[in-house]
Amino acid sequence: MDTLSTDPTCRSVFGEVQLIADEPVDGRPGRSTATVHLGPDEPAFDGHYPGFPILPGVCLIECAHRTAVASALASALPVPRLDEVEAARFFDPVFPGDTVTVEVEWEPAGDRWRCRAALRSERGPSARVRLAYEWQEQA
Repeated sequence: MDTLSTDPTCRSVFGEVQLIADEPVDGRPGRSTATVHLGPDEPAFDGHYPGFPILPGVCLIECAHRTAVASALASALPVPRLDEVEAARFFDPVFPGDTVTVEVEWEPAGDRWRCRAALRSERGPSARVRLAYEWQEQA
């Protein structure tokens, strides 16, 4: 298991992405799985909603993005640049103390790369997200 908390590109404003499986394909990321534990003291829960805290949907998109970045770094690639959030669908809320499992799969999409992500908590599916990326040139 790789803990990517030491790399600032993989530390989000909430939770810590832990890449638990990575299957690169032809020198590019293929499929990756990560977990993000969201403690009850995470700032993302503040005020969303008072008396019934749930993780904002944009934070689930962030979990998918951070997992995509972690899978690229695990494949010794430069950090991909998020170009577009193509789609996001939310199914079930994520509560304080939940651990979210994020599964991402990369595929070429014209001159960009697409990353499809499925996010779930212990209760079942939480979201599906589709992100488009471009690879940053190394300096």
